[in-house]
Amino acid sequence: MKQKKKIILLFTICMLIFVFNAFQSQAKTFGATRELDFNSSFSVGYKLSKNQNIKWSFNGSNSLVGIIVLAMDENNYNIFMDDAFSAFAYSLSDGSYYSHYGTFKAKSSDKWWIAFINLDEDMLSTSITYKVEFPIMSTGLYIAMIGGLSVMVVIVAIVSYKQKKKNKQL
Repeated sequence: MKQKKKIILLFTICMLIFVFNAFQSQAKTFGATRELDFNSSFSVGYKLSKNQNIKWSFNGSNSLVGIIVLAMDENNYNIFMDDAFSAFAYSLSDGSYYSHYGTFKAKSSDKWWIAFINLDEDMLSTSITYKVEFPIMSTGLYIAMIGGLSVMVVIVAIVSYKQKKKNKQL
């Protein structure tokens, strides 16, 4: 019986290590340095589940040029590409900063886009170094892993209880 307990303990430890590693920050990261002329923009997008967080940041080379950052779903991104002012977007940075960062929570399961825009009133250009991190793992996978771990805990508890009960009868 001691062998059985050791196997269960080892299996539980392996499951905990697996879950811990799975919960580590896993993300699809986009980043580079790009020239951003006046009245221009660029965007990066990725498919997400509802409530997943997108981390974004940028650092401009010209402190006189503020960058606008918007988040939008796929439908509004398509509208934005045709007529930027007709699209609905969430404002993440209002153009007051040449260096900024933040987090945005996806409002629905969809492809979400982060757009960096230069509408500088003095028509200046800047070079920006940006980074956008989209989480890879879906919320459903997290729930499945927690469920699997919960089942393991219940199994270990039942086996331990039966073992104690059996030992008392002897």
